[in-house]
Amino acid sequence: MNYLIYPGIMHKFQENYKGVVLIDDDIKIKNIILSIVSTTTDVSITEILGNLRLQKIRESRQISHYFLKKFTSFSLKEIGRITNNDHSSVIHSVKTIKNGVEYNQQLNRKVKRIETEILTVIKKEL
Repeated sequence: MNYLIYPGIMHKFQENYKGVVLIDDDIKIKNIILSIVSTTTDVSITEILGNLRLQKIRESRQISHYFLKKFTSFSLKEIGRITNNDHSSVIHSVKTIKNGVEYNQQLNRKVKRIETEILTVIKKEL
């Protein structure tokens, strides 16, 4: 089995997957992440990329930051640019989700469900 390495993580991919993650792949993965987070959390992509600070929207945005950092090679600044935030907001989001999944079972289940779905779609699409 081949392995595709993303920053900080490793995923098993089919034998027939060839190549390295390219910028185009990062863009596809970004779209997959935003779409799945939006669908799962019932928050529109427009709201995720907006400035509203309602808890449901903020959590969806933080989950998006977390997975954009985990599954793409985008820098913190680039992730912030994508989501209309600065890099320090992205750092805060990633830390919040990492800490939250340890102590909040509901968030943990939600993040695991989203991650499973993201990986499934990535394997099909790439």
